[in-house]
Amino acid sequence: MSRQLFQQQLALEFPEEFSVPVSTHWDELKSSILTTCQNTLGHRQKKHQDWFDSNDQSLKELIDQKRTALMDFKKDPKSTAKKAAYQQKKAIVQRETRRLKNKWWTDKAKEIQGLADRNDTRGFFSATKAVYGPSTHGQAPLRSKDGTNLLKTKTEINARWKEHFEDLLNTNPVIDEEEVLGVLPEHDLAENLAITPTLEETKQAIHSLKNNKAPAKDRSEWISAIHHGTKTFEETKLSKAEEKRQIRKERKRNPNRQRLPPNATCPTCGKQCASRLGLLSHQRVHAN
Repeated sequence: MSRQLFQQQLALEFPEEFSVPVSTHWDELKSSILTTCQNTLGHRQKKHQDWFDSNDQSLKELIDQKRTALMDFKKDPKSTAKKAAYQQKKAIVQRETRRLKNKWWTDKAKEIQGLADRNDTRGFFSATKAVYGPSTHGQAPLRSKDGTNLLKTKTEINARWKEHFEDLLNTNPVIDEEEVLGVLPEHDLAENLAITPTLEETKQAIHSLKNNKAPAKDRSEWISAIHHGTKTFEETKLSKAEEKRQIRKERKRNPNRQRLPPNATCPTCGKQCASRLGLLSHQRVHAN
């Protein structure tokens, strides 16, 4: 019966002749089908229950009163009486809404609990479904890699996602070094930095340091150079380097020579001890 009625209404809605342009033809066809569906089948109604639907009439009256008070207040915003009346109506709506909502949920919970206590599984799930509505877990279709086929099954969709992420994460980037170097900005060479600084420039750079202190590890040597002069500083560094070189030569000549630490000689008998700890042990002999 519904199918026959739909076909009859659709035949009446269709124009006798469609327009020549394809876009206009499609608009007329779409409008005819949509209008026929609305008149014949109607819109889909909400199937799950809601606390507002059960108290629709009582809340609608309170909301209408609040809207009337709001319109009166907007017409005369300086009136304190109208403002107080609007705030009172608003508080009543909020309070009554909370009360009706809590009451509806309490009654519904008692109903579902009663079904569970009676082991009425069918009624329990029907009541729960009526409150929260049916849940659907659909899987959206995907296009194939070339975009020609529409994948609908779960196996095909999972395989397409796997293929997509394999191509995305395992791509070998092709980088042209010459092209990258050509894009990077190139600055002119600072030829003046290769010139050896003079003695005056070195002194000026040393004295320009903040608080006459160098941030390097040899800070003490630099401070000594500032106070005693650059020439003395260089001579001291050369002499220390020469001493270290002589010590290394001496070690190479006499590799088996035992190195004794300073102040490890017994003041009583003159014995050379290997360490200061050994010297303390030796002095105990003289003490006894």
